[in-house]
Amino acid sequence: DRRIKNSSLSIYNNTEIDKMLSTNSKNIIFTPSLKATKNLYKNLSEKGIKINAISPGYIFTPINEWFFNTKPDPAAAKKGAEKLHPINRLGASEEIANAALFMSSDECNFMIGANVVIDGGITLKIHDN
Repeated sequence: DRRIKNSSLSIYNNTEIDKMLSTNSKNIIFTPSLKATKNLYKNLSEKGIKINAISPGYIFTPINEWFFNTKPDPAAAKKGAEKLHPINRLGASEEIANAALFMSSDECNFMIGANVVIDGGITLKIHDN
């Protein structure tokens, strides 16, 4: 236990924004990943382990590229997904990785039990309506 207390361990869960896109905010509380983050935070934060979550928006990955290529007009399919975001583009894996690196760094020692939404503004756009 002393070894854990003196370390700077970090855990972050990758959650889903799907549940956040609902206008019913109760859905946010009950997503399994956020519930796991809360349970881990309660059990591990006093041991010096940072527990946080990241809720990414639509990220351009090889599987998304494959998906777009299954459509009759791949470019139009990608453009449609991009238009869902106020910044008119999909996220990059590096943008999520940068947040994870920050959350695991010593510059982020006071952030415990947080859910960082990195979604290009899509959840704000949905809740604006």
